[in-house]
Amino acid sequence: MMKNSKQWLSPRCRWQVVIVLLVAVMMCPVLAHAADAVASVAAIAGRVTALAADGSERQLRRGSAVYTGDTIVTAANARVRLLFSDQGRVFVRPSSRFVIAAYHYSGDKQQDESRFSLVKGGFRAITGAIGAANHERVKIATPVATIGIRGTDHEARYCAGDCRDISGSDGQPPADGLYTGTNAGRTLIGGMEFGPGQYGFTSEHGITAHLAQPPAILVRDVELRQAMGRLRAQATKPAQKAAPAQRNKKRPSGAATGSAAASSPDGGHKGEGVFIPAQPVRTVPVRCI
Repeated sequence: MMKNSKQWLSPRCRWQVVIVLLVAVMMCPVLAHAADAVASVAAIAGRVTALAADGSERQLRRGSAVYTGDTIVTAANARVRLLFSDQGRVFVRPSSRFVIAAYHYSGDKQQDESRFSLVKGGFRAITGAIGAANHERVKIATPVATIGIRGTDHEARYCAGDCRDISGSDGQPPADGLYTGTNAGRTLIGGMEFGPGQYGFTSEHGITAHLAQPPAILVRDVELRQAMGRLRAQATKPAQKAAPAQRNKKRPSGAATGSAAASSPDGGHKGEGVFIPAQPVRTVPVRCI
């Protein structure tokens, strides 16, 4: 027994123990980080990085994992689509910062939650199983308002002096604030409810109002228009061939009839089973409230 103890305490053995302990310590953060993986990159273009909660930065590629606490940063000509474990989807447009504040999905509707934060830029999101089971557990914070959902496909863009890429009918950039659009389901913003095809604006002072017409900053944003366009393109083709009458069915004015892979004559795109005009017949500039 003493002989074994002396062997264990020999310099060579001590170094082996030290190395094993160092490797274990180095692996702990990695294992903890992996346990927090909540989504993967389904599609990406341009330079997109993730800033972890500890300040580290990594470049994302297709298939990369995304973790709780990550801030997704897209460059000026970059975009990314994230697929979450509950099958929810989030598209982050160029020049944006989108934070995965908290996310947990286990199938327990009382414990699961999805909390995001839009710091800059814009996104389009389609709710997954968490929102379907418990609407109150999904929220997206922005600098001026928090977006609640009711089984929703929705989009938003926040302007803070950085939305000069699209101007209104008067040639002026849009007023600073949060612009939101609901494509399916309902959204709750600033105590107001928005249904399919409705748009809203929240001023820098946190005042929310319905917009009578779709705002140019959303409907002329090509990235948001095409965000989810191809996800169901293949799945819908057989249905269209089997039921040609559906293609000839009269649609609301401005609704698109093509898929994202092929634009319709009026410039619309089909995304996630919801027809959204790429550019409505009329848009209006929005002034500060």
